[in-house]
Amino acid sequence: MTRERPNIVLIEDDVSLAHLTETYLEQNSMTVSSFDSIEKALKRRLDAPADLIVCDVMLPGVSGFQGLKLLVRHFECPVLFLTARTDDDDQITGLELGACDYITKPVAPSVLLAKIKANLRKSSYHPHHAFSVGELTLNPATHVFSVGDIHCRLTTKDFALMQLFAMNFGQTLSREYLFETYLGRPYNGLDRAIDLKISRLRKRLQSTAEGIIDIVTVHGEGYRLCIGSN
Repeated sequence: MTRERPNIVLIEDDVSLAHLTETYLEQNSMTVSSFDSIEKALKRRLDAPADLIVCDVMLPGVSGFQGLKLLVRHFECPVLFLTARTDDDDQITGLELGACDYITKPVAPSVLLAKIKANLRKSSYHPHHAFSVGELTLNPATHVFSVGDIHCRLTTKDFALMQLFAMNFGQTLSREYLFETYLGRPYNGLDRAIDLKISRLRKRLQSTAEGIIDIVTVHGEGYRLCIGSN
């Protein structure tokens, strides 16, 4: 599967820690833009939209708490606080201000990476440019999927669902996962909303690419995207 790397903005004034964090995230298929202050981050125009900000709280000039709303407004993505401030009140303040997560230092790089990935999933991170899974190509800019000589434009919601399956190609997605990630609410065991949305997407696929691409039911487990004989 060919896809864009998540674009992470790292705001950390500890040069050594920033370098170690940036290197580790880059080694794990993420693109990182590092800054030592919020002011510098706000002045920089990135080559691609940011997907998540990892920000220290205690920074020179504008603090993480003070600059949270400015960062969200400027980059239009979630902010994760990474800080040495371990007081419960600080954690509550950060989350109440709107941070998607609050992680205290020191933290193992693998744990930070897992937290970043989890928050990218919760924020419905999607690639910004066209990407491919086998013969299937999806273009987020136009909401068009292509397979062979077939090109089909989907509605915004149908494309988001299709993209979610493509990003997890080869995996069976449970109802619980689809509710949390796509609908943004927990599955109560009775709600059939996701089944109806998948049924609608299936009909669209069958009308344009029947026998080539489909979303199949894996009984007792969930749904999986199939391409060709996959």
